Amino acid sequence: MAFDFLPRASGAYASITRWLSSHGSAAAQAATLLAGEAAGVAVLSLIDDLRRTGRLQRRHHLQLVKLHRVLTLDAPELPEEDDIPYLPIHPDDPRVHDICRLADSLSDLLSEISVQAKAA
Repeated sequence: MAFDFLPRASGAYASITRWLSSHGSAAAQAATLLAGEAAGVAVLSLIDDLRRTGRLQRRHHLQLVKLHRVLTLDAPELPEEDDIPYLPIHPDDPRVHDICRLADSLSDLLSEISVQAKAA
């Protein structure tokens, strides 16, 4: 599912909205799977907020970092390492590979916008 954002956006906002247009639905589904419905709703709220504001704000960056932590199983709201069998997905599940690729892609995005912020 693609999301509509400002057509002439540039900089970090453009990078983020491109990523969310391509990966937003998958990110919301993965967040829901790994951390519950509230995590998936948070991704959709981020998308909606970015669409409404038309510009990147610090809270958006923090929400992306939190999403990355969920996707990499580094979020405080996830089960402790000792409780990993509790996770709703088995490591051999094919969705794990997709979630790992999604996390890597988000990591690349976060690095890209960090470089853009330093250059500005």
